Amino acid sequence: MTAADERWHRIDPRTPVVSCGYLFALVLPVTALLIYRGVPGWIIWLSVAPPTILIPLYEVLRARMTRYRVADGRFELRKGVVFRSRRSVSLDRVRSVDATAEPLGRLLGVTSVRIGTGENVTDEDSALRVFALGRSVAHELRAALLPRQATERQTVVLARWEIAWLRFAPFSFVNPLLGLAAFGGGYELLDMLGVDVDGTVIPAAFATLAEFPLWLSIGGLVLLALAIGTVAAVALYVESWWRHRLTLSPAAIQVRRGLLTTRNITLERSRLIGVQLREPLSLRWAGAASVRAVATGLGRDDDEQSKDRSTLLPPVRWSPARQVAARIIGREAFPVDAVDLRPHPRAARRRRIGWALAGVAAPLAVLLLLGVLLTDVLLHIGWWFAGFALPVALLLALDAYRSLGHAHDAEFLVSRKGSVSRCTTALRRTDVIGVTISRSPFQRRSSLINLTATIAGGNGAYRVPDTDQDEGLEFARHAVGGLITPFLIRD
Repeated sequence: MTAADERWHRIDPRTPVVSCGYLFALVLPVTALLIYRGVPGWIIWLSVAPPTILIPLYEVLRARMTRYRVADGRFELRKGVVFRSRRSVSLDRVRSVDATAEPLGRLLGVTSVRIGTGENVTDEDSALRVFALGRSVAHELRAALLPRQATERQTVVLARWEIAWLRFAPFSFVNPLLGLAAFGGGYELLDMLGVDVDGTVIPAAFATLAEFPLWLSIGGLVLLALAIGTVAAVALYVESWWRHRLTLSPAAIQVRRGLLTTRNITLERSRLIGVQLREPLSLRWAGAASVRAVATGLGRDDDEQSKDRSTLLPPVRWSPARQVAARIIGREAFPVDAVDLRPHPRAARRRRIGWALAGVAAPLAVLLLLGVLLTDVLLHIGWWFAGFALPVALLLALDAYRSLGHAHDAEFLVSRKGSVSRCTTALRRTDVIGVTISRSPFQRRSSLINLTATIAGGNGAYRVPDTDQDEGLEFARHAVGGLITPFLIRD
């Protein structure tokens, strides 16, 4: 690396324009709304002027005071206006590079670069992020951070965007929620425009629905919410996964995707610990699954942004998803077929049925008690609730039991669990750094144990619940070799 390459670099001078563009896109309609509602001019001035002056000033100062460089095998970043910070990380710790271009940034030709180092970041201010760079500069920075780039001849395309994937977009649990959110958003919009929603719109809507049978009115509203949710789910799917391209090279995995906001995520294969097939209940009905990477540097799955970065393949047909998952971990086929997973004892089924019954009995008891003390209406609601919730809970409990399974081969440990959100996880055995064995008094009576495999990536721990004691100990012994042997008592 030359001396010129090791000097401190500034971020792109167009960065304040990108940051302030979204501010003005918000300020203009808010100002128009305040004028429409007849708000006095001095109140509008006090509400709008301070942010439109101070935020651009802050963004200009932030752009001038942010510096970065790659020198002596390290990446260094200096930033901050009021509180200055200086970050320095060895290039050996760089696990992934996420280049994101938002709509206005794409228009101006600038990209944000986020660097994954394996630490759990709780907020964006703590993230190792350079915002924003020109496209060519961002590409050069990614090449400097992950120097082991492959040639086109070495790169294999595992998956690319297909229009047929759109049929899986409506099979999402957020579908009805998006429909309800549309109703709520319409209510708020009309209210902001000064329309008396509670006094005119809602009574008029109820009067119209009263002309039809109750079942038809309720069914029509449900279908309308589902239709709106379907359109919104398809739009979100297109925005997130349009022009998706998943490539594999000897050194890295790369995902490119996005319609308005484009993302280019690069993950070193040496940081890959395993892979996960995600099959939520609604996707299983459609015969689909998505693929996520289990790796260091991507964060935990309970963080929405980390989950977004770890997703390598959106919901697609189950067979291609399984093939892609196998190729990602360097196999021609997935380590263990689903039919070869070792089932868990029947005691595990009894436990899940017991949890289902308890989950229904608790709210039912509250409704019945309140019904006896307050009104008979709650008694009828309780019986209706029990009639609906009990079979649903029992079906989910039986499905959760059928989903339980585990197996291993010479290289990978495979486990599966979950009903509403079922996932099959394959972890490389050599990357498992420990196993935790636990059991409750009830599990002890049924000879069941819980296994938790600890790794240095992903969620940090992956659980195999309610497995047979002897089979579970054999699974743990295979996971960590002789590490667990001194703690075992042989009969």
